[in-house]
Amino acid sequence: MKKTVSKQKRIVCNVLLVVLLLLVMNFLTGNLFVWPEYQFRMEERGNLLGPSKILGTEQINHGSFQNMIVADDGNGVILWLWGEDLDRTQLIYREKYSDPLLMAAPGDWNFGMFDEIHVPMVLFDSEPRAARAEIEFTVAINYNGREYEDSYTLESQRTAQGYFLFTMDMETSSAMGLGGPGAAFGRLVDVSANREKYPQYCYPIQVRFYDLLGNRIGEQTIEVRPASANWLEEQGLPLE
Repeated sequence: MKKTVSKQKRIVCNVLLVVLLLLVMNFLTGNLFVWPEYQFRMEERGNLLGPSKILGTEQINHGSFQNMIVADDGNGVILWLWGEDLDRTQLIYREKYSDPLLMAAPGDWNFGMFDEIHVPMVLFDSEPRAARAEIEFTVAINYNGREYEDSYTLESQRTAQGYFLFTMDMETSSAMGLGGPGAAFGRLVDVSANREKYPQYCYPIQVRFYDLLGNRIGEQTIEVRPASANWLEEQGLPLE
């Protein structure tokens, strides 16, 4: 007597076959079917970090990177950037030395590919009542024997608890200092990204928080400075 297979079993079998086929294709091609969160965890462990708490995933337009995971491991914070096909990634880690803490993603700045850059700047905060935040800062730099000074004011609406995402838009040449304006901002990004070669730089940032009704509920001045564990110990500063 011929046995029949139920519709539910056929569906399950087909789903399993599709999954198996995708896994085989991933094995043969190397990186066709990889979840971004999985690759983030792999790179996190490879850098002896985590496991961190993923606070959110943001769509960005930072050169060849279109997405960013924002994470916090308790002692420090992480930005992990990747493109649509996951063939290029970047992980940036910063120790916590202030609350709130501002960190910018360093430069995927290629003159031949991008005329403009859109730098993600993440303000990690512990103010759950805040629905909007503003940052205001002035930075100066001596570039090729000339002094440049630029002032910026940015604002952001809350998209996830634990941080605000700002975006700084500018021409590539200006950001790198070749055009004068924006030269200081390029240095600020480098310092923010934990570049220990700039220990002499420290930039004050004015931070303001607002609630849903637009009322200011907090204001303080923080600093963006290069900070590694060794550098903090040498300066006698706490890690948190």
